[in-house]
Amino acid sequence: MSQIEDLQLELDSLICKQSIDKLVELCRYFDVKDPVDGKSRSELVKIIRNDVESTLSTAYGNFDMHIFLRDAISEINGTPPLLELSEEELVVQMEV
Repeated sequence: MSQIEDLQLELDSLICKQSIDKLVELCRYFDVKDPVDGKSRSELVKIIRNDVESTLSTAYGNFDMHIFLRDAISEINGTPPLLELSEEELVVQMEV
């Protein structure tokens, strides 16, 4: 399995574990255009998954996909996104 696939599975797993409130926050983070008010947890998960798939399908390459996925995982985990890390921290993160 590729690193991109591993990150996709990790992100999907994290999304599925979130509360409705966190899923609504993630819809804002992913800039989801669909209305989310009154949606069930499973509907929100589906909307976010579809948005992630759409974003990945328009990425320019593995590097863009890697950055997107790592930043989305960081958002859920409450850790700094890759673009905010120092050069040394970035090298370590890219090796993981």
